[in-house]
Parts: sequence; structure tokens; C-alpha cells
Amino acid sequence: MSGAEQVARTAKESFDASQLLDSAERHTALIALKQALTDSKDEILQANKLDIEVSTLHLALVEVER
Repeated sequence: MSGAEQVARTAKESFDASQLLDSAERHTALIALKQALTDSKDEILQANKLDIEVSTLHLALVEVER
């Protein structure tokens, strides 16, 4: 299973579990998730930038090998 498939599967499982909560609990959980993402914004953006740089280098190496 690829990383993307695992992320999708985990997201589906999380969504399914969230449906077991009443709307107030779900709302509280979503607010907490929003805050966690906001608090981690700089780290997330830096990790994304690094992923793009690594992918770009990998693509360049593949092109050189052709």
C-alpha cells in the first residue's frame, strides 16, 4: 500500500469514527484539529517545501538516466 493510499484509508476510518460522535463532540474535535493545523502551519509548509525539492531532484536524476 502506498503512502497516499494509507493516508486515504486513515482519513476514511477517521471520518467513519467521527460519525459516531454527536454533533457537539464532532464540532469540538474539528475546532481542535483546526487549531492543531494552524499551530503547525510553518512546520507543515516547510515539510511540503522539502518534499517538493526532493521530488524535483529525483525527477532530474530520472531524466539524466534516460
